[in-house]
Amino acid sequence: QKKEGNIKHIGITGHNTDLLYKALEQSEELETVQFPFNIIEDGKNERALLKIAKKLGVGTVIMKPLAGGVIPEPELCLRWILQQGVAVIIPGMILSTEIKMNSSLGDKLRPLSPQELSRLKAKVKPMEQDFCRRCLYCEPCPEGVPIYFIQELGDKVKLAAVKDMCQEMYASLEKNAEDCTECGECEEKCPYELPIREMLKEKHRLLLES
Repeated sequence: QKKEGNIKHIGITGHNTDLLYKALEQSEELETVQFPFNIIEDGKNERALLKIAKKLGVGTVIMKPLAGGVIPEPELCLRWILQQGVAVIIPGMILSTEIKMNSSLGDKLRPLSPQELSRLKAKVKPMEQDFCRRCLYCEPCPEGVPIYFIQELGDKVKLAAVKDMCQEMYASLEKNAEDCTECGECEEKCPYELPIREMLKEKHRLLLES
């Protein structure tokens, strides 16, 4: 198709950075790679993928730069990612003010100061362990438990500022973590091998905590 002119460029997208790395190693056709990367999801696999992409001249397209919207300080987070030498960042946006702020960050790169970096790391530290990347591969749950939404509420409730709202939303759910039968189907589908059943129990506890 590419030789015939029907396809101009070929890229690859995914959440499993190890598989994406292998794809770049084995193919000379790929021109872009899109994957989740942010200050929480900054491990050796993500770094290795950035390195090989740069070596091969493959463009890096960053999704989930704010980890599904749960990371506070969006400006600091996006500026931090821009420092890592990526090609494009694609944050989700709803408000026109978000569009203006995000686009302005690309006009002039402003690296984070040591104080800003420390502040950002302190904000995300409570979220680092067993972090749900919101890829939704775990769903649908056979029992109808909204796994992704519960994980999101459970992460946001830790931020305190929205605790009451998160707890109210959880209480209004038709099905919650208590409806989990622990069949394990979600964990089999999770590309990050997260202990989802235990995570749901913990999120349930946090969302009911007074």
